[in-house]
Amino acid sequence: LSLMLSASPFFWNFRQRNLSATIFVIYVIVANITIIVQASLFGGPDVSKYWEGKGLCDIIGRLPHVCGIGIICSLASMSRTLARILSKNITLSVTVAQKRRELIVELLICVGFPLLCLATFYIYQPYRYVLLEHSGCIVIFDYTWASFWLYTFWQPFFPLVSAIYSAITIYRYFQRRRQFREVLRSSQSGLTVARFARLLFFCITVMFVELPLAIVTLVTNVQPGIHVFNFSKTHANWNTIPRVAASATRKDFFYFTIVSVLLFVYFGFGVDARNMYHDWLIALGF
Repeated sequence: LSLMLSASPFFWNFRQRNLSATIFVIYVIVANITIIVQASLFGGPDVSKYWEGKGLCDIIGRLPHVCGIGIICSLASMSRTLARILSKNITLSVTVAQKRRELIVELLICVGFPLLCLATFYIYQPYRYVLLEHSGCIVIFDYTWASFWLYTFWQPFFPLVSAIYSAITIYRYFQRRRQFREVLRSSQSGLTVARFARLLFFCITVMFVELPLAIVTLVTNVQPGIHVFNFSKTHANWNTIPRVAASATRKDFFYFTIVSVLLFVYFGFGVDARNMYHDWLIALGF
């Protein structure tokens, strides 16, 4: 269901050329596919009988973490783009060089940074992965200063950046509300007032979900204490694959479902979305 809910927002944002939003939805789709694969392969109650999953688990065990970081990076990038649109002088047109530069910046934020985080996972991973009952293979991190600065710190950072940019956008809107339509036209973003508002309120809603969760996660991880990083000690049991019985499903599985629902609520009911559904029905012969 989560995968189906994410499909129409992907096509809507892709058609509107909203790069950051499109990448955001791709991360959600990849995370949901990972959940489906995990449930299919590791859905049994007895973790001791699970397939060891070497090779596959080295990949899909990392994907929820990468997608989680990718989602908040894309969220910050979306908010930044909306704020920049309202900062433009309506008498100036956007040049090809400016568009190219903005495209590169968005890709660096939405794709480059999550890949950089992925490249650092090995540094603070105590095991290749862990087999968790009901959830399948997951990657866990050692609570050291290395994992704090390379991963945990960024979880509240990017939602906070999104909150700041959203506040700037709202402030600029009230400054230029009489020229708002002209500003959108001159930005060459393809956004109408309705599309702009939809993206802005989506960013604000997701930010209100992300920021408290990230702060709670940060406090929970820091409370027991952060250990001094020792590479040899962290990787002493690298090739061991623990099998852990669990009484509950991982919370991030529910998180991706919630984000999928929010995507559909904001992008699945508008006029553009309904027109897209109409085109699909015609293409199918209805």
